Amino acid sequence: MLGRALDRQEPGDPVLGVEREPHCVSDSPALTAGACKISSADMVQLLIVYHSRTGGSRQMAEAAYAAAREEVNTTLKTAAEAQPDDLLAADGYIFCAPENLAAISGIMKDFFDRCYYPVLGRIEGRPYAQMICAGSDGESAARQIVRIASGWRLREVQAHLIVCTHAQTPEQILAEKTIPENQLALCRDLGAAMGAGLSMGVF
Repeated sequence: MLGRALDRQEPGDPVLGVEREPHCVSDSPALTAGACKISSADMVQLLIVYHSRTGGSRQMAEAAYAAAREEVNTTLKTAAEAQPDDLLAADGYIFCAPENLAAISGIMKDFFDRCYYPVLGRIEGRPYAQMICAGSDGESAARQIVRIASGWRLREVQAHLIVCTHAQTPEQILAEKTIPENQLALCRDLGAAMGAGLSMGVF
């Protein structure tokens, strides 16, 4: 599964961040940062947090979830229900949101606002990836998540994935979205790579 997930990555992309030190699950003083090992894949948790109003980012998150759960224990939560304790309990994250007016959606921003200070300094070094559902660009929303994740000192271990719906008119923007299968395949690849990397202790 991991090999298939990496097929679409370009050379040099930080797909799995192999050169970086892995996140420690154990608090044992016998494990130094350089020798940190994940004792069991069953203990590792991946958290996927998403918000969706017209269905696009929900489909993306569900696709990533379906693939990730084949590799590692995975929890899928909406931004409205996700709490700081969910972040603390997870070893890695996938954030998925739509871009609204060149920014992440308000409910996704509310999730970060609610959780930012309760977990600040407590999840440093954990890996994350992100997916954006956008009408045209998506880069502004992706940069916004990068800034938030940088404040948490998370490690971006895969290049962000932007799925463009090309919705431009008010009617298209407000309509329910159907993400094409080839784009959902990319979301599954991202989820599988995150799950496999966590389960193998690569991060």
